[in-house]
Amino acid sequence: FLKSLPPSSGPGPNISPGPLGRIGLAVGKFKTVAQLMADAQPPPEAASAQAGFGRYLARTTCVQCHGTHLRGASTPDFISPDLRIVAAYSPEAFTELMRTGVALGERKLDTMGPWARQTLSQLTDTEIAALYSYLHAMP
Repeated sequence: FLKSLPPSSGPGPNISPGPLGRIGLAVGKFKTVAQLMADAQPPPEAASAQAGFGRYLARTTCVQCHGTHLRGASTPDFISPDLRIVAAYSPEAFTELMRTGVALGERKLDTMGPWARQTLSQLTDTEIAALYSYLHAMP
């Protein structure tokens, strides 16, 4: 896509934080690139071929919200759980979560619900089983 655009001359747009962004920077609400890189630990290794495929899926799908180590993440606006919580799910309950976004106890999840219905519901049964195999066995 970028190669299809005409070359630009001069520097790009000036990007600077607004007043609230400056306050957040001043009080340490944002991590530096160095801090983000230090926190970026790969998730644990997989115990089987199926779990290995699940690890691949987790690293390409789950890290966006649950962090590179899959132990949950938080920002001022968003908190995601540690994915070791999958150990509490049966394979059937996990499949229900992936397809509908409804968690154990019939809880409707504000962020996971729409994400599951729009995106994760496209995963095949084999992909969900592999993801479950990996996440269920995470130490």
